[in-house]
Amino acid sequence: MTGSPTSLEIPPEDLQLPADIAPRPTAEPPARPDVLLTGATGYLGAYLLRELQANSIGTIWCLVRAADDRAAAARLATRCGEVGINPGSAIAVAGDFTKPLFGLDAERYHELAEQIGAIHHCGASVNMNDPYQLARIPNVQGTVETLRFATSGPVKSVHHVSTMAVFISSRSCGLPRVSDESEPALEYSGTFGYAASKYVAEQLVRQASARGLPAAIYRPPFLPGDSATGRVSIGEPLSTLLKVCVQLHAAPQALPLVPVCAVDHAARAIAALAPDAPRVGRPQAFNLHDPQPLALNEAVYALRRFGHEINPLPLAEWLSLLAENRRTQPARSLYAMFEMLPYLVQATPEHRLPDLAPARITTQLAAKGITLPPTDDAFLTRLAAQISTA
Repeated sequence: MTGSPTSLEIPPEDLQLPADIAPRPTAEPPARPDVLLTGATGYLGAYLLRELQANSIGTIWCLVRAADDRAAAARLATRCGEVGINPGSAIAVAGDFTKPLFGLDAERYHELAEQIGAIHHCGASVNMNDPYQLARIPNVQGTVETLRFATSGPVKSVHHVSTMAVFISSRSCGLPRVSDESEPALEYSGTFGYAASKYVAEQLVRQASARGLPAAIYRPPFLPGDSATGRVSIGEPLSTLLKVCVQLHAAPQALPLVPVCAVDHAARAIAALAPDAPRVGRPQAFNLHDPQPLALNEAVYALRRFGHEINPLPLAEWLSLLAENRRTQPARSLYAMFEMLPYLVQATPEHRLPDLAPARITTQLAAKGITLPPTDDAFLTRLAAQISTA
């Protein structure tokens, strides 16, 4: 789990948006109030649904993989219940954003395309174990189909949820500090298939914007939990790391600072920025990280305060202990994150994350009366309580 990161090979055709995806010259501007949301049953997506409902005057249509609309509604309600959110008046549509026409019949697809004014594309695979060949299906192919829908009928603004992981290896490539204006490059993804797939998706959104599609890009960092409840997501890397420290009764002696944002605040930021964010030609990008990174050692201290015996170990010893327990959850899940793990524990100098310049969202949200919930001791205590019972 050490060594200098290198970049992946990406099929050239993945990096080129199909020629048929472009707004018609006579297409109307995005004035319709209805919104299409992908990924509403995901970790961030459920929170984004709540915020969109609070900020939108139209209907929120949620594309959900299911056998039919009834099953889609049930799945949406279940996921919202898991995170303590009411799906409200959202309408669930059984479909798949990775398939042509979203897997809908042509009539339904075009009817929906006539109603929608904006798309929040939050749907993605965030499986940190997937190689690029698997991650590309939801994250690249799914983005292609979402952009095609955006240019079907009246033009729709696109709000594309990417990730700060597109810069995960930028320091080792000569970019030690990242800002909202920084342009991702393939080599910044290292050998991380998920990050590479999200880099490619960003390039497709940029090409669509250059062809006349209004678009914005939002990059969440690590999303360790809900600021109010500490509720965490299964498989989220930071919470998985902390669960493993509890399981092993040990943590690396020195853990890095990592960019974070409470998941509910990330959703609130996206929904608040959305009305003014889309641009034609060159989409605005918003890095959603808190001004202060999270010291993972502080999160470990919070777990100790909660009563867990967690001993500090040299990194090599801790990694060996992880390997010994790799067949038992949650160590199994963390061990499988073989591309992400070196960055979580800063295994080598090449795995040191970049510094982050202050994000433009801080002042923009302040102007809207939205303040940042702190990732302070109280938050870490709530997080530790959730990790202890998960």
